[in-house]
Amino acid sequence: MNAGDRTSSASPPLGDRYSVVRKLGEGGFGQTYLAEDHHRYGERCVVKEFVPQVQDSGTLDKAKELFEREANVLYQLKHEQIPEFRQLLKVEGETGGRLFLVQDYVEGRTYQDLLKERLKVNATFSETEVTQLLYQLLPVLSYIHGHGLIHRDISPDNLMLRQTDGLPVLIDFGSVKEIAAAVRTQLSIDQASSQNSLAPTRIGKMGYVPQEQFDSGEADATSDLYALAVTLLVLLTGQQPQVLHDTHLDNWAGIDKLSPHIGQILKKMLSANPVDRFPTAAAVLAAIQHSANHAVAGESVANQDSIYPPGSLATTNPVNDEPINYDDSPLVPVAQMGSVDRPQPTHTDYDANTYAAAAQQGYETTADESSTYVPSAPAPARTGNGILNPGSRAPLIALLTVLGLLGTIMLFAWMRIARAPSPTTIGTAPTEINDSDRGALSEEEQARKQEIRDRHEALGIGNNTFTRLVDQLFYREYPDLLTSGPDGGRQALSQAPEDEPLRIRWDNIALDLLDRLEGQVSRQSLSALGEYDQGDRTRWQERVNRVNVGSRSLYDLTDTKFFALFPAFANDDFLDSPIGQVYYAIANDTVDAIVSGERSENVEFEPGTFRQDLSDSLAPGEGKVYTLQLTARQQLRLNLSAPADSTLLSLYLPLPTEETPFVFADSEQTTWSGRVDQSGYYEVVVVNRSSEAISYQLALAVDNVRTAPPVAPDEEESAPPSEDNGAEEPGAEGDSQETNNAETLDSSSSDAADE
Repeated sequence: MNAGDRTSSASPPLGDRYSVVRKLGEGGFGQTYLAEDHHRYGERCVVKEFVPQVQDSGTLDKAKELFEREANVLYQLKHEQIPEFRQLLKVEGETGGRLFLVQDYVEGRTYQDLLKERLKVNATFSETEVTQLLYQLLPVLSYIHGHGLIHRDISPDNLMLRQTDGLPVLIDFGSVKEIAAAVRTQLSIDQASSQNSLAPTRIGKMGYVPQEQFDSGEADATSDLYALAVTLLVLLTGQQPQVLHDTHLDNWAGIDKLSPHIGQILKKMLSANPVDRFPTAAAVLAAIQHSANHAVAGESVANQDSIYPPGSLATTNPVNDEPINYDDSPLVPVAQMGSVDRPQPTHTDYDANTYAAAAQQGYETTADESSTYVPSAPAPARTGNGILNPGSRAPLIALLTVLGLLGTIMLFAWMRIARAPSPTTIGTAPTEINDSDRGALSEEEQARKQEIRDRHEALGIGNNTFTRLVDQLFYREYPDLLTSGPDGGRQALSQAPEDEPLRIRWDNIALDLLDRLEGQVSRQSLSALGEYDQGDRTRWQERVNRVNVGSRSLYDLTDTKFFALFPAFANDDFLDSPIGQVYYAIANDTVDAIVSGERSENVEFEPGTFRQDLSDSLAPGEGKVYTLQLTARQQLRLNLSAPADSTLLSLYLPLPTEETPFVFADSEQTTWSGRVDQSGYYEVVVVNRSSEAISYQLALAVDNVRTAPPVAPDEEESAPPSEDNGAEEPGAEGDSQETNNAETLDSSSSDAADE
């Protein structure tokens, strides 16, 4: 059972201050973890492995010294769209030491994930959105370049839409990786044993970085601007850079989708020769303002071959006819750049049906008003010549620019809506009955559809969301209809008499879905279908962690309930589909049940006793989590009595690692005995996988081990869990140990353990 995408990450000790929540990823320089900072009341942070395990403490100290010397500027970065670098953490253990970089955790979604979701509904980011993103990121680049840093790895994967305020955040600095590579080279870590060495990592993603950076590793401000332009084109078109870029002609597909003035600016940012690009982010922003002024002043940009003379970085300022030499443009302070006029957030240019479908599935369909850039300090007084001169006509032209952009946005949106096909041609909402349909449908069918609508509304499920759910189940059952429609596409259901047999099948599937959901999933959880995302999963994990339950136990219970209701999806990857939202609704209910104690119980032993006999009953698809706090080297024995083939049993560790993620999981065994090697809360999970309600008894016994026991000469000591992935075979014996005040299980369980 892994439907919940439960990552059993390695959990390296991070000292007393930090504790690992889960692994976020793995790169060329090691693991990245989500952790909690206990000095900040459990505030979440990101911990990145900077130097892998080093045996020599002196080498580790030298690595830390080199990093702090090379990366001192990282700690000076204080910008709302950059995760703050907190500290370099040195952790030493019995097997060696490691260095970890600690920085702020950004809760949100990457633009790569957002793009993937839009592509599922045949949508991408609009010109308005990519232009807005350009405006929001240019001040960030100007800020880091002003500190002498180059990001080196800008791509949709390294841009996050922050959940709290809707601002894009620049993450995963490639310059950090460059420093790491330099330190590793100086320490000759890559020449260490093959077990600890990591392959050299190239900084930047192929296609996103310019050729000179890919070839030589050298990068400057123009390299970041190039990567930003590629990123915007990928978001605009949904195509990868290798598809968009014709390297022989040095042409980029997708630029023609943009208005001429923005297209020409991106084209210049994408110049193959670094000399032909804008030298700074401030220069790009000035060019955007300049070209917009051209358009407002009535100068036709579209009829020009280029805004810029061939081979020149200078152009003419239409306001006062003074040249703007981009080569000499200073870095504009972030606050000042933030004051430049920019387009306001607007709705994505989806047609009405796509918009509704995207909204129901939780896709980002608008640029939130909170995403408008707000300068952190007042703009400095405008002095000097050019567009910042208070005596010029810049304020009037800036106002006209905004009005012109808004007019263009409205016209563009109207054209998209005007071109949108009629809703009846791309899909239907079969539970809605329009007045024009009543004559085409029999009274029986009308009554059936009304019943369906009444029932799903009673569950709190909106019509569009419910239609998408049933559509998924319907076309899954009748896959031929996916290619039998116009132009080989999906066949939609019309109200025509010839489609009545298909409508009956659709309605029957809808009624069956309602039967499965009613009484099984709460209205509160179902009403949020289409809105569940990674943020919810993080919050669920935080809630169950507070009662000493891990995400594995949570998703064990969720899996059991979901697959009892929808067994056909047992081998499918469904979490990103409409039915995946039902899975998350069940997870939401399960979290509530665990936290309330309905589906969980903390096992405590009374003073002087070391055994608990527990019992409960489970409906089909239900489960329960038992937590018990143990100390390393104690002996645990458990015995589960339940109807044959009715249960699955799991035993989870307090500190799972990649090598030993659990003692055993989803096992048909009913007995286990062994020594525990970790201190903390262990979780015993019992789930009912049968189609009938069951009653069970669970006996737990713990021996109070006070000293390390001797091993008898004629006995072979069992390997600890860390040596065999923690998996105890059914009926495996535990270690032979001497105990004080030890109670054991009854003879039947002992016999079972001896078989």
